[in-house]
Amino acid sequence: MRDLKSTFIKYCIGKGIDATGERIDITIKYLKGNNCTDEEIRSALNKLYGDSPFFPDASMILKILKPSAENVSDTAQEIVGEIMAALPNYSAGVSEKLSDNAELIVARFGGWGELLSFNYSQLTNVRAQLREMAKAIIRKNVGTENNMLPRPTTKLIK
Repeated sequence: MRDLKSTFIKYCIGKGIDATGERIDITIKYLKGNNCTDEEIRSALNKLYGDSPFFPDASMILKILKPSAENVSDTAQEIVGEIMAALPNYSAGVSEKLSDNAELIVARFGGWGELLSFNYSQLTNVRAQLREMAKAIIRKNVGTENNMLPRPTTKLIK
């Protein structure tokens, strides 16, 4: 806890925030009570550093580490929308750069070749499968970089 407390102190000094040791201790105790590891808390603090001029309350950190089902669903839908918008370009042989998260979901699904093999009547099911895959990966990997798994090591068809 001492090392984590010094991380909070450095955060506050860097942002010019006045926070008592007691407030920091309470925040750490609350986060630990919600099964947050030191590394997860540090990662969340790094994300918050540029976003908020205030002391990082436990609720702000928990929002990053344990997003609500609504946030996960919205994020997954954005990723799937990006993939679906790119489908016509890929079918015409024009590749475009997608976000890392979208590219990862395509790779986990089997690559662009697999996505392009479906006909129009199957797209609703494909969209639902992509969305559920994105939601599962986001929930499982909250707190990691981009909340996603590492790229697959096997070569996939593009």
